[in-house]
Amino acid sequence: MASVNSANNAKIKSVKPQGAASGRRLVPSSGVNYLKPYAVRYNAGVAGMPRGGARPQPKKAAPPPVQKRRRKERDYFFIMRRGVCFLMLLLAIVWVAVIAMNYLAIMPQYTSFLVAPDLTPLDDRLDTETGEMDDGGNAIVIPYQDKSVYISFIDPIFGALKALFGLSMTDSEGNSMSPFYDSFSPAIAGTAENTGNENAENTDDENSENTENTENTENETEGPVAEASENEDGTEATDDTENTEGEDAEGTDGETTEGENTEGEQTATEDTAIKFGYVEANTNIDEEARSQDSMGSIASMAFNYAPIILVVGAVFAVLLIVFAFLSLFGRRIFKGFGIMSIIMLLAGLAMFVAGLAAMGNYMGNPSITEDGVLVSVLDFSQLMNFAFGVFQGAPATALDPATDVMPLTLVSGYGMLIILVVPVVILLLSIFARKKVPYSIFDK
Repeated sequence: MASVNSANNAKIKSVKPQGAASGRRLVPSSGVNYLKPYAVRYNAGVAGMPRGGARPQPKKAAPPPVQKRRRKERDYFFIMRRGVCFLMLLLAIVWVAVIAMNYLAIMPQYTSFLVAPDLTPLDDRLDTETGEMDDGGNAIVIPYQDKSVYISFIDPIFGALKALFGLSMTDSEGNSMSPFYDSFSPAIAGTAENTGNENAENTDDENSENTENTENTENETEGPVAEASENEDGTEATDDTENTEGEDAEGTDGETTEGENTEGEQTATEDTAIKFGYVEANTNIDEEARSQDSMGSIASMAFNYAPIILVVGAVFAVLLIVFAFLSLFGRRIFKGFGIMSIIMLLAGLAMFVAGLAAMGNYMGNPSITEDGVLVSVLDFSQLMNFAFGVFQGAPATALDPATDVMPLTLVSGYGMLIILVVPVVILLLSIFARKKVPYSIFDK
């Protein structure tokens, strides 16, 4: 019996699975021990290889999709500073109100585009006595009236719309609503000299014809009848001339200034005045200086297109008002205040350059000095005087041109300074319009 058992044990050892040699034993989930489990799984032969070819390779897993770089999660959020938005709202309203008040002709001394100041010395600003007495026995005195001319923003806007789009900008009486633009635009561009000469020639011809007619009528009159007519005509003429001189003086005081206009001659204008303020452009410009001035074309473009840029700036100012008003309510975040303020600032700068060109033409530039120096129509040496000349006021006494520095006769108004300064303040406030708040405040 011992020999039989030893023989059986030897057979069992000879068919022991290979995994047993390495100390591992393959135990499938069914509980049956196979000598070659892979051969059974793939229905292989004795050799342990799959039938029909090589063993199939396991399928490779698809590579994971390339993930885009995710934006880092922020640990904060923004809210609008309502106090800053309220200040921007007020400033934008002021900017738009300046243009609206120019249209309505309200307080032109504080909202005008340009000012032709009255440079009459303070010593000469005397009150006029009427010779009449009031109920209290006091003499009635008419105080001196300032003769400054205030030019509106609306004048160049209407003029640019008429020139670029062919619109008819006239009032109910048929007068032009942009006399300032109509006068200065051709003068700055250099196309107004011929018209001035033609008008002068026409007036000379008319005057010569009138003198001939008067001589003929005088020769025809004879005897005492002629003497009587002369006496009657003389008295009536003196009365009429006195009246007309007084009327012309009042009209010119209200419409023109004591500036350096066309060789210093003041003439009454037929434009009833010039509802928006009027000064006459200078057409007596040196052609040689104009040809040498490289800034002439820039000045002409700025004067012609700056009003349109101002209208665009006004549109963005209205949008800024709407956004700033909505920022006062709710939790929505509004952006773009900086861009809108920059457009408003560009509109103000364009109007400033246009006003500087008008001042240069009004002062007789471009011109060549006695030293042979060219003074451009855009005289940047007078930049500060032009910007702040409205604060200087009239001189105390009469100035001597030989020894004193004469003030400018056309300067920027308070409205010009407002449309320049307000956008800068809004641009600075837009930096602080939003406030960064961390999410950690909710952990408390």
